[in-house]
Amino acid sequence: MCDKSFTLTTSIAYGCFKFQDRIETSYIRKNAVYGNAYVTSFLDNENGTPKIQPGQCRIVTRDIPDSVLNNLEFLRSGSSNDEHYYYYWMVDRVEDINEFEEDYKDYDDLAHKEVLGALRKHMYHYT
Repeated sequence: MCDKSFTLTTSIAYGCFKFQDRIETSYIRKNAVYGNAYVTSFLDNENGTPKIQPGQCRIVTRDIPDSVLNNLEFLRSGSSNDEHYYYYWMVDRVEDINEFEEDYKDYDDLAHKEVLGALRKHMYHYT
């Protein structure tokens, strides 16, 4: 993503889903994904509150069993709330999350190039 200079948003939801291969032609591509987890993550990415920002990856906590949720405790650092845990793929250590969020928090005021710079700065394989 950073090598190609574009940003993504990612919402992840817990639950069942099914990918179904479809017949494809050179003009039509139809791959179907079914299930509540897919719908939940899609709707969160499109309409979730707060709005997910480019470069962010978050986990929707609704429908996650407590046995799984307890194993995600480390994701509570930073700006996580009751509805989402944020996954910071661009940092190597939990201790770096707060510094990353400080660099990234003014996203609305930053140019695309500067957002990529904030992401790159905190990616462990770029440091």
